[in-house]
Amino acid sequence: VIGLMGDGTPGVAQWVRLVPQPQSNNLMYGVVDQRSDLNTRFWNGAAWDTVVAHPEHDATVEDINDRNFDIVFETFPANLGRAWLVWGEGNLVGRKMWNGAGWGAQANTGDDTALVQLFAHPVSGDVLAAIYEDRTSATDDIREMHLTGGSAVWTALTQIWPGQTVNN
Repeated sequence: VIGLMGDGTPGVAQWVRLVPQPQSNNLMYGVVDQRSDLNTRFWNGAAWDTVVAHPEHDATVEDINDRNFDIVFETFPANLGRAWLVWGEGNLVGRKMWNGAGWGAQANTGDDTALVQLFAHPVSGDVLAAIYEDRTSATDDIREMHLTGGSAVWTALTQIWPGQTVNN
């Protein structure tokens, strides 16, 4: 699979996510390539946006063996068009918000990450991030953080399952 890299050059994609924005023709594309780069692009229903709107998020994600990133569009009515990117960015979990025109500042929390799964509840609009920690992490467990009521402030990363989860 050839991926659209953040710098506009083609590369071999290791992990790809294509997520729809509810009630629109818009899509967000995320890819980790063989160089461990994490990039995104936005489709407005007619064309892809530019590299300027989507600079590379991370040049060295946790690893390329696991899908350690995810993207989700919010479903809270006042936040339609807002999307979240969460990923394992080495020793921490990174996250950024897309406001419809560009990405906000990166925030970090947590530990080494093997898998990220995001979900936006279709009725309440709450967003859940489930994070399976990597076997090299300090605690090696499952953690979660979430947004409720349309807030842009994530809860603290909380352990929901102790002990080893995956063996990469």
